[in-house]
Amino acid sequence: VGVAADNLEFGREFPIPEGFSRSVSDIVRVERFSDACVFNDNTAEIVEIRVLVSESAQSLIQFFRYDGEDGPSSSGIVATESGRWWTLRVSDVSRVVHIVAMEDIDECAAHACTGLDHTVCVNTRGGYRCDCVDGFISAEDVCTRPEWSCDPVTFSITNGDQMLHNWRVKEIQVFSSAGCEEESLIDDSSITWSDNGHYLHRTVDLLHDGFGAED
Repeated sequence: VGVAADNLEFGREFPIPEGFSRSVSDIVRVERFSDACVFNDNTAEIVEIRVLVSESAQSLIQFFRYDGEDGPSSSGIVATESGRWWTLRVSDVSRVVHIVAMEDIDECAAHACTGLDHTVCVNTRGGYRCDCVDGFISAEDVCTRPEWSCDPVTFSITNGDQMLHNWRVKEIQVFSSAGCEEESLIDDSSITWSDNGHYLHRTVDLLHDGFGAED
C-alpha cells in the first residue's frame, strides 16, 4: 500500500488502492453541516462537484472516497469526463468525505499476458484481463480453437422439365457457401453417393437422377 506525497490533510494519510499508482488530482473535502454549523448525522444527500485531473495522467482514472476513517472506496461516485475536468455526483454524504482521482497501473504495458498463447491483454481499472484473440475461445484458462461438429447433410437432386430428350448431367459440384466460391468447393472424396451412381433414370413423366449425397 502506497501513500501519495500530497495525500496528507490534518495529519491523515490517504492510502492508494491496490492496482493504482498515484493520485492525479487535488483532494476534495466534502463536508455537510446543519444550519447551526454542526454535523447532522441524518443528512444523506447527493453532492455534485467538479475536479480537475493532472495533465500528466497517462492511464485510466478512477475516483475514490474516504469516509471518516474508512476507505478507499469507489461506491457512490458517478463520474463524467469532459477533457481534464470531471463532474462527480457523490451520494450518501452524511458527514466528511474526501474525494481524490487515482491513476491506474497499466499492467499490459508490462506484458502481463506474456507466455499465454493466442491472448490479448486488456487493461482495466485496478487490474487487467487476458482475452482470447478472434477465432479462439477460453477453456480452463487456455485459449483454443473451437471444435465444430454437425450431423451429416443429406440432399437429393431432381431434374426439372427442361431435362428432356434423354439428356443427363455430366458433372455435379458441391460447395459449402451460397456464392459457390472456388475455395468452398467440397472435395468429392468427402461425399458418399447413393447406390444409383451418377446416372439419370427416366420415369413416366420426369427424369430423376436418384442422387442421395451425404457430407
